[in-house]
Amino acid sequence: MPYATAAVAAVTGVAWLFPNRADAFGDPVAQWLVLLAGGILAAATVLCRHPRWGRHAVLLGSIAFSALPLLSSIYCLLIGVDGDLLAMFLVCFLAAIIKVLPLGFYGQIPVAFAAFAAYAGVIVAGMPTQHPAYLTVTFVAVISGIAIAGAYLYEESRRSIFRAHRDLRVAYEAVKAAGQTKNEFIANLSHELRTPLNTIVGYTDLILDNDFGPLSEEMRAPVERISKSADNLRALINDLIDLALIETGRLRVEMKDVPLAPIFDELTALAEPMLRDKPIRFRYAEPDSIAVRADAARLRQILTNLVGNAAKYTPQGEIEVSAEQRNGSVLIAVRDTGIGVPKDEMQAIFKPFYRGSRRGASAGVGLGLSMSARLAELMGGEITVESDIGKGTTFTLHLDAT
Repeated sequence: MPYATAAVAAVTGVAWLFPNRADAFGDPVAQWLVLLAGGILAAATVLCRHPRWGRHAVLLGSIAFSALPLLSSIYCLLIGVDGDLLAMFLVCFLAAIIKVLPLGFYGQIPVAFAAFAAYAGVIVAGMPTQHPAYLTVTFVAVISGIAIAGAYLYEESRRSIFRAHRDLRVAYEAVKAAGQTKNEFIANLSHELRTPLNTIVGYTDLILDNDFGPLSEEMRAPVERISKSADNLRALINDLIDLALIETGRLRVEMKDVPLAPIFDELTALAEPMLRDKPIRFRYAEPDSIAVRADAARLRQILTNLVGNAAKYTPQGEIEVSAEQRNGSVLIAVRDTGIGVPKDEMQAIFKPFYRGSRRGASAGVGLGLSMSARLAELMGGEITVESDIGKGTTFTLHLDAT
């Protein structure tokens, strides 16, 4: 409505400046009618924005816009302007309505009737015209038809867009609800699985520690396999729970200053069971006094996942962990000499459950890298990857320095 008011006011103002009516602003009748037209448009604009009257916006706008050609007709009749000038006013006015289409289909109809009524009043009053009346009436009718048709098409297009938006919104809410249900199911199921699994892990540890009597060498190997499998399953369940918490926005991190030296020392013990059966050397560069802003437990989880991922895809060679401080950030790199990552999978490997072309190389469901990337984002950082097929891969964790 305000844009339509401004457009009509601009078109009408330009029309007043035509040479044959250059003295129009000096005429008292013109001044009063222009003020009246401006007042009607201003009042309609204010009322359309009021909560109570906003429901009648189409009616108010129709009345306001219909008043313009009628006031133009009154002006022309009072001062005796050639009828073609009035037609020019109406054409400019209807052109502005076509451009803004503020009232919709039903709002354009009274405007078109007002245009015909105004021009008919001029003809009935016997004012002289340079062209046959039927020709000018036809021209006004064409413009009015274009305005009404344009408004109708505009309304139909807007309704279609609204329906499409509503359908998309409903579909989005349904998908969101389904995702929420899935995440809650995974979280609840994981919790239920973790309780008996902890019992299995506890008893296997007791058996391996000979708490139930001496364990024969023939039985030790199978029990160790059970213990290792149970540990892997527990790690998987913990990742599923964390993933569900992240998806639902319920996972919180406690940011504080974390020195890297103790974390790197722990990695040696954490990496030992991963590399026990492989000819791989694990080493790290002492980070000295470097510290980061992070959640210590989640940082440890990320680095463990990165080292574990390197162990899976490195048949032999070495895994190295290092850190450097650069431009207010700390870059923690986990480099291996493994099989590498294809370039077209660089981004996909961070998606949950994605294993790509390397899935035959080792066991796993593809959660470690995804969890690590999301945890890094929660702590305000990111993980990048560089790799050469057959030469190795380097994952770099970027975090803020303290």
